[in-house]
Amino acid sequence: MVIEEQKFISDPVLFGRHIVELKGTNNTLVRSYVCGLDLSGTMDGAGEVGGLLWVILHTASGAAAGSHFGAFDGNGNVVALFSATTGTETARYEYGPFGEPIRIAGPAATLNRLRFSTKRTCNATELVLYEYRVYHPSIGRWLSRDPIKDVGFNLLHPSKTAGNTDPTSYGFVANNVVYHIDPFGLWYDSISAYFRNCTRLYSYSRDRFCECMCVLDTDCRQPCKKKCLECHELARSMGKGTVDFHGLCLCLCMQANKELKKYGRPVVDCGQVCAWLQPE
Repeated sequence: MVIEEQKFISDPVLFGRHIVELKGTNNTLVRSYVCGLDLSGTMDGAGEVGGLLWVILHTASGAAAGSHFGAFDGNGNVVALFSATTGTETARYEYGPFGEPIRIAGPAATLNRLRFSTKRTCNATELVLYEYRVYHPSIGRWLSRDPIKDVGFNLLHPSKTAGNTDPTSYGFVANNVVYHIDPFGLWYDSISAYFRNCTRLYSYSRDRFCECMCVLDTDCRQPCKKKCLECHELARSMGKGTVDFHGLCLCLCMQANKELKKYGRPVVDCGQVCAWLQPE
């Protein structure tokens, strides 16, 4: 068994995100990560999912040495790395239905730790380390129960549990990895992770807000945007000239629920979601 003793330097502003890994015995640089905007369009709205720009492998040799740019799929999973020096592919990742690795290839593949959901992966166990829990992709579940069941956690982090709609304690994104992500290991919600930051746009630009809200609706983005604009005008009339955000959110949420029902997917509690998304 290979034992790797390391120290981590984290960014306290960005949810303790690991930015540097050091050798435990002599503090030699091993890896460093540079992150940008994640799937929410901000630095932290989706828990860094899809936010890795490049990784630097300081102790690697050959083609794996140096900086490598990341490439992602639509759910923010790292699917490839490319050498910043030569542009050649240095890592390729493919995942099964629950994020279990089915292909790991390339000289830098095992040296890079950020893979499924852009979270740290342990090479020996293939466990994925989220901020609050550890996920086991081979069995498709968390190794510890959802802290939403703990009264103390709810008191300390009410905003982290407000959008949770999963009735199980160990289930991963309601067994629907294709349509949902879990930013921190607390809840799944394809609305919250993406749309929380859209609320920052609604008072500035109607068009930009609607483009943000419709980003997931790739099959019918224009109808979605049209409906969003209609909801925006309805909310403006409700607010007597100013946009009533709660009314806007309810209108969009109810429209989204119609689409969810059409495809047999679980609907969301619009009142609860809109209360959670309400700008502070």
